[in-house]
Amino acid sequence: MKKREGIKNALTAAIVFLAAKMLLDTAFILCDPLVELSKKLYHISNDNTTLSVQTKIILMLAMLIAFVPKLVLAAFNRSKPDLVKRRGTITVILTAAFGLISSVVSVLSTNVVYYIAGSTQVFIISSLSRIRAYTGLLSGAATILLYCCGAIEIYNGAENNIYPPVNGDFNNTEDTLS
Repeated sequence: MKKREGIKNALTAAIVFLAAKMLLDTAFILCDPLVELSKKLYHISNDNTTLSVQTKIILMLAMLIAFVPKLVLAAFNRSKPDLVKRRGTITVILTAAFGLISSVVSVLSTNVVYYIAGSTQVFIISSLSRIRAYTGLLSGAATILLYCCGAIEIYNGAENNIYPPVNGDFNNTEDTLS
């Protein structure tokens, strides 16, 4: 079955949401005035401590590991013209796996920053995390769109018969949806 424009638009929206999340998070991590603003909003400290270069690198790597796979998955699905059940199943499974990887990377990166740079850097990351939680809504929306598009692809997708016909019988008894 050919992919409809609504599904393509939903996948395009997921790509835009993930790209916007990455751009905003990059701005919050690399732009020192935004870091200072977040510290002032949450009364973290009044000194001129900013994120160290090591901390910025760790946060940027963690962000890339967390969001680039979902972005690639959405772009890959957007590029395909048809609906296939197997691809829909893989999309749903990979979306869940990438969400888990994102959570694990977030926890590990905070622990690495604590051991490398100390507790003041973790406090600054904590103030940034409160602001970045709002941009997390974009990532959540993109994840929901990926799940929905995968479910639509599972439900409406054409199934390639992976079992050979039994004695010339082309009825697939294991296909209970058709």
